[in-house]
Amino acid sequence: MSVVITNDSREVLFREERIVKLSTADIRNVRLARDIILQDIRNPPTLPALAIRAGLNEFKLKAGFRQVFANSVFGYLSDHRLELAKQDVLEGDKSLTDIAYETGYASLSHFSHSFKKKFGVSPVKMR
Repeated sequence: MSVVITNDSREVLFREERIVKLSTADIRNVRLARDIILQDIRNPPTLPALAIRAGLNEFKLKAGFRQVFANSVFGYLSDHRLELAKQDVLEGDKSLTDIAYETGYASLSHFSHSFKKKFGVSPVKMR
């Protein structure tokens, strides 16, 4: 269970994390969903399309993904994109604009912000 406190109204809200029973086939399908999104990180499928391709309903896809990978579908994709970008930044062969585009970011500004949030340093400074 997680607790969220809102600053403006000072209300405490409780959100229950649901544990979904996953069969061996469900786990295999969740891993298939991961493989599908990693095939084209610049243009991943929508959640409904991903669920269909992986043979899961959306709820089981989202809940199963969290259980198997300890991250949301989008969070996993974002983390993977940034790890790939970090490798490219450290290699120094590509421009930051190219790295951002190749990892699925339409905006260099958004890429830089996300990169700094994850790694604590901007891509320019890491280079």
